[in-house]
Amino acid sequence: MSGAATLLRGAARKAPRGCALGATLLFCFGCNDEPTARFELEKQSFSAIVLTKTAKRGVFDFRAKKADKLEACSGTVTVTRGLGSSSTTTTSSCTADEDACTKENAAHCFTLGERNVDTDRAKANRFYETACDGEQATACNKLGFSYESGLGIAKDTAKARAFYEKGCTLGGAMACRNAAILLRDGAAGEPDQKAAFALFEKACKGDDAPGCYDVGFSYANARGVEKSYQNAAVALEKSCTGKVAEACAMLGAILVGGGDGLEKNVPRGVSMLIDGCQQDDFQACGNLAVLSSTKVIDDPTAEKRAAWAEKACTGKYAGGCVELALLFERGLGGKKRDLKEALTYQIKACDLDSAIGCNNVGLMMEKGLGIAKNPERAAESYARACKLGLEEACKEAATL
Repeated sequence: MSGAATLLRGAARKAPRGCALGATLLFCFGCNDEPTARFELEKQSFSAIVLTKTAKRGVFDFRAKKADKLEACSGTVTVTRGLGSSSTTTTSSCTADEDACTKENAAHCFTLGERNVDTDRAKANRFYETACDGEQATACNKLGFSYESGLGIAKDTAKARAFYEKGCTLGGAMACRNAAILLRDGAAGEPDQKAAFALFEKACKGDDAPGCYDVGFSYANARGVEKSYQNAAVALEKSCTGKVAEACAMLGAILVGGGDGLEKNVPRGVSMLIDGCQQDDFQACGNLAVLSSTKVIDDPTAEKRAAWAEKACTGKYAGGCVELALLFERGLGGKKRDLKEALTYQIKACDLDSAIGCNNVGLMMEKGLGIAKNPERAAESYARACKLGLEEACKEAATL
């Protein structure tokens, strides 16, 4: 045997089994590509991987979950073999798998709802409903909001309340607050302040900062619970820490006043209100104006009072408009005495649902202050003030 023949035989014996020579040497026909495909997907943080072989060599359809998003998706993974057993693997983008939405996979349904909420609310609602059936509290809250607002679905406040309450039962703090608001306002039946307070309290315990504000407001105004500034301060402190500006303003006001078990802290209260007003919390500005009028804040020229009242009224806080009207009525804070201008601001306060503003409009209309006497308009303003809860206005309305 020649040397050349010997070399050729040696080369033939070293060729890997299952691999053809010549042009087909680029692919490994006997290799199992499935483990390689699975390994590639696992490297990309996919889990629960299901591979289905296609008619094309090395190409698999897959369904999996993305670990960081908890969602089911599907795509294609391709394994391309080179010389020997080396390979390159490519993966198509993993498209959300809508067929995988079941109540047992509620987190995935919620993700699908969020993906569609801005483009197709009706479709999003269907995903939210399945997620809610799977005890996803946030999905129940989202669906409740859709029903309350008529987004992608017929408006139905009763259903909104039912979904909010379900979300609350499942531990959704925001759902508790939304259910409480409907109860408080009587939007889905008779108003029930006591039941509303219980839900606001549950929301607050779930670290919902706006819910804590409502708890504080309820304690401060005896809405569904016995009045307690001390308890109000605790809830408002938590809400203020949670960046609810109105809570900081109310806390500042009750710290200045004290009472009902709460010790006064005027310096801290005023400081909180000033900070709030500087950050365009118009309620804080209005509270500062009121405190200035009662001499809690010393301002003999009332110029600060006028600035605070004007800012509050511009921000549509009714109390600021009332204070500004009083400054025009009395010619204080750099304002010339002008009863017509005073009436303008009392009307603005009334339009912002201020009972005091409406009562003052009634008084000015009845007495002819800043305008010709108008008993009919006065009676209407007193009646509105009465409806807003000012008892003395009810008596005035009855006499006209």
